[in-house]
Amino acid sequence: MKFGVNIDKLIEINRIEPASFKQFSVSIIPATVAAFGFNLERPTGDSQIQGILHTESFSQIDWFMILKLVNASKDNLIIENIQAECIGKNGYRCKSNNFPTQIFEWTGREESDTIDQLLNIDDENWNIKKRILFLPFLLKNQSEKLIRVDFVLEIYKRVFLNYWRPISFRREEIKEPETYQRLLQKAVIRIRTNENRQPLLLKI
Repeated sequence: MKFGVNIDKLIEINRIEPASFKQFSVSIIPATVAAFGFNLERPTGDSQIQGILHTESFSQIDWFMILKLVNASKDNLIIENIQAECIGKNGYRCKSNNFPTQIFEWTGREESDTIDQLLNIDDENWNIKKRILFLPFLLKNQSEKLIRVDFVLEIYKRVFLNYWRPISFRREEIKEPETYQRLLQKAVIRIRTNENRQPLLLKI
């Protein structure tokens, strides 16, 4: 179970510009960005010391979206890495750096069918193991690919200059919309390929 608020309530999704480098581009498919929120099914920071049970705490955010990758060049391209970072208020950051990003693909006859399948990977008919795409992966020349990118982001707060302290929120806090507004004011998706050493930036 997840608690979250839809990102389009905080940020205008329809205004996101594609990122491009030479003949490669990446864009977010509209209406495929998931709610930005805590997953209550993940292990928490509960601990019991000398018979005292500490309050549940949550320090990881789940977030997914569908990306469209287009390679219009005559050469194959390697997608080396995809990461996300969310910038909040008062020094809050959510980063995917320390967790592997899970990527899924589906090849359908129509783009709409592919998007529908990627949005419903929790369906019992889905064979997830056959659809996982591991980084790095190949994007063939003059081709395009739709992928679902699932991020797990850790939460930090800057306490001094460039020192970021991992933090967590109690269960009662994560039910408050203000919590998400503190954590997400804008976001950047970074896509690195073998052709561009500086990652492409999708700014949300």
